[in-house]
Amino acid sequence: MSAEIKFEVDFMLGKLATALRMLGFNTKYVKYKKSEAILSDSLKENRILLTRAHNLPENPNIFIIESENLDQQLKEVDSKFKIKSKLKPFTRCLICNTSLEVIPKSKVKGKVPFYVYQTHQEFAYCKECHKFYWKGTHYQAMLEKIRKLNNS
Repeated sequence: MSAEIKFEVDFMLGKLATALRMLGFNTKYVKYKKSEAILSDSLKENRILLTRAHNLPENPNIFIIESENLDQQLKEVDSKFKIKSKLKPFTRCLICNTSLEVIPKSKVKGKVPFYVYQTHQEFAYCKECHKFYWKGTHYQAMLEKIRKLNNS
């Protein structure tokens, strides 16, 4: 296994995939493939497959998530892979998983809402899907998820 932990998350765990990206983990989310194809891809890319499917063969690269609750799912992943010690929050695009680039405020003028431009100083950008990020209203909710995980 490489030093960086990478996940592949199947269609049953979309919220978990987004949360893992928010926490800074390289997380591929697969919506439309059969479990066998997802497993094959995850092994080729040296990713840990996270799934709720119980019908896959036993494999150390497969981790079955039992809970339907996102906070509990994160605790399950942490108990197995000790992710709390490897967090790099807000460094990946929540949409496409690309590493975000910090960009100067001057580069976002006219590309983010006027109010956001006026009230925020720090911005990040996804060069793949061209999405801009800033510490808006969702930021506090994400910080709360991190706090819960760290206190578990």
